[in-house]
Amino acid sequence: MTNAPGTLGRTARHCGWFGVMLWLCCPVVAVIAAEPAPAPTALTVTARAEGPHIVLAEEIWDFGNTLAGHILPHAFRLTNTGTRPLEILEVKPACGCTQAAPYHRIVPPGAAEELAFRLHTENMRGFIRRSIQVRSNAVDRPLLTLWVQGNVSADIEVDPGTLDFGVLDPEQAPFVRRVHIVNHRPEAVRLRAPVEVTGIYHCSWKEIRPGREFELTVEAISTDAYGVLPDTLEIWPEEPKIHAIRIPVTAFVPAAVDVRPQTLVLDAQPLVAPLERVVSIRYTRPGKLTLSEVALDAGGASAQLLDPPVGKRFRIAVRFPAGYRLPRTGAELSFRTGDPDTPEVKVPVRLAPAGEQR
Repeated sequence: MTNAPGTLGRTARHCGWFGVMLWLCCPVVAVIAAEPAPAPTALTVTARAEGPHIVLAEEIWDFGNTLAGHILPHAFRLTNTGTRPLEILEVKPACGCTQAAPYHRIVPPGAAEELAFRLHTENMRGFIRRSIQVRSNAVDRPLLTLWVQGNVSADIEVDPGTLDFGVLDPEQAPFVRRVHIVNHRPEAVRLRAPVEVTGIYHCSWKEIRPGREFELTVEAISTDAYGVLPDTLEIWPEEPKIHAIRIPVTAFVPAAVDVRPQTLVLDAQPLVAPLERVVSIRYTRPGKLTLSEVALDAGGASAQLLDPPVGKRFRIAVRFPAGYRLPRTGAELSFRTGDPDTPEVKVPVRLAPAGEQR
């Protein structure tokens, strides 16, 4: 069958366009096909170092809850998974409350060893965390830290554990504090009467629940001593295996004639303006105090009592004029009182140290 000339012309034109498109696309296809496939990635395998290797069954031992005074034994198990003997060079607890037991210093390959110890909890309270360092010739972990942790409750709970009376101001007497004592031990406890070391504090107590709960009342009694007065109250159980209860006590007793400040300080340079300092006096004993003969041995300066000479509280104004320069030997403010134990009071006036001068 023959085609008409028009048909052949149209066919040729279509083939021409197809050929052009095929010629344009073929190089791209060829380039894509010509790219080589990526080479497979090789897996990198690191050989384990020769020598001793240490593996622990656990590195933290949590003993949970215990009562203070108990001794807790435990052992950390380690294995030498290496190819050479493991040498344990040192087992070092962080504190004396943890005591390590004897151990084999050499652990052959494939063998295991237990690092045993005992934790003493006599003086522990609350959550505790203690460390044990192990030093060896292991190639992977030559120094590692083991941990012991848990909560320690007082076998005999004392609340509060210390007593601070603060300042014993006679105007606020009496000074009384109470301590609550609870026995958490399985057995009942019999406690002896508290022992007072200095005699400054008077103690009395009662048993709320026999052998289980107690209340201690502590009263600070009057004393001629002044300053910080520390003491320790001791309560001994009748059972010899139970440790004593010790309660630190402290109080501050001001002097009979309490003077503030106790020293006046001036710069070494002449004053550029008038300066006034006030010294406060408080009588802390019963009754009223008499002040007299207020004097200041600093030429050009003066001292004046601002309050009536009989009472409980006084103020003395110390005035220095402009241009005043305190001599290197300093000066002294003095006054007399009606207190038989403190007939005279002296307040030094001195130069400020070089580093403190303005």
